[in-house]
Amino acid sequence: MLPREAKLSNIEIFEADFERIKLLQRAWNGSAATVVNRLLDSFMREQPHVPEGEPADPGEIRVHATYEGVWIDGLFEPVTERLLITNGDLAGQRFKSPSGAAAAVVRLLNPDVHPNRNGWTFWTVTDTGHLLGSLRRHDSAGRAG
Repeated sequence: MLPREAKLSNIEIFEADFERIKLLQRAWNGSAATVVNRLLDSFMREQPHVPEGEPADPGEIRVHATYEGVWIDGLFEPVTERLLITNGDLAGQRFKSPSGAAAAVVRLLNPDVHPNRNGWTFWTVTDTGHLLGSLRRHDSAGRAG
């Protein structure tokens, strides 16, 4: 919702883009201004958040998930299997597992459902488009671990 004192301006867009905005209005139950604001906020937060003083580890893998129409970025640490969420309301929070991070996203965006999710299928490796589970370590018997 926009503040009352916010001044609205008009923009010209192609009809096909306007139809897409109307689709998002229905999905997000908001006005066209709210849709554009949400998209712009998401775009502005696109760069991963790395807490000050902590350099990005070259061993980390960029991952993302889309849930309830919201794009969430993260950094996965293969050795520890921890996942740091890097944008949105959970930015800067580090989870012990991909599933813990997935559950936090679900709790935040859809609190009326049971939050448990398999993090290995919830998150996607950004560079390849493969599910995070494709990187999961397996022991000699083929069990994930």
